[in-house]
Amino acid sequence: EGLTKPCFGAAAKGANAHYLFVTRDVKAAAAQVKDKRSEDWRSLDVCLLHTLILEKLLGIGPEQLAAEKNVHFYRSADETIDHVRATGPYQVAFLVNPVRMEQIYKVVKNGEKFPQKSTDFYPKLLTGLLLCKLNVS
Repeated sequence: EGLTKPCFGAAAKGANAHYLFVTRDVKAAAAQVKDKRSEDWRSLDVCLLHTLILEKLLGIGPEQLAAEKNVHFYRSADETIDHVRATGPYQVAFLVNPVRMEQIYKVVKNGEKFPQKSTDFYPKLLTGLLLCKLNVS
C-alpha cells in the first residue's frame, strides 16, 4: 500500500537517480498550505506537491496547472519518467501516490472537491451512472 505519510517521487533530467520526498510532520506541512479547506484536503500528497513545490518553489500557480501550461499529466509512471529522460522540453517528473479510499471518504465527508488530476479512476464508464453503497463506519 505504500507509505502512510504524504510523499512523492521525483526524477530530474540528467540525474541517474530517483528521489523520494516524505513528509515528516503532516500537520506542519498541511499548515503551510494557505487554504480554508480541511486538514484532510491540505494533507493530500497532490495538494502538498501542488502548493509547496510547484507553486511556492517553481512559481507554477493554479491557473497554469489548470491550463497544463508548464505541467503535463500522465497516467503511467514509466511514461512520465521516459518523457524526462528523453531529449525534450521536460525537466522533472513528479510521481504521487494514488488517493486512498479513506482519504476520499474524509474529503468528501467534508463536502470538498479534490485538486485537479488527483482522482483518476480507470477504466472510465462509457455512459451512464454507477452507484455503489459504501458502508464505511
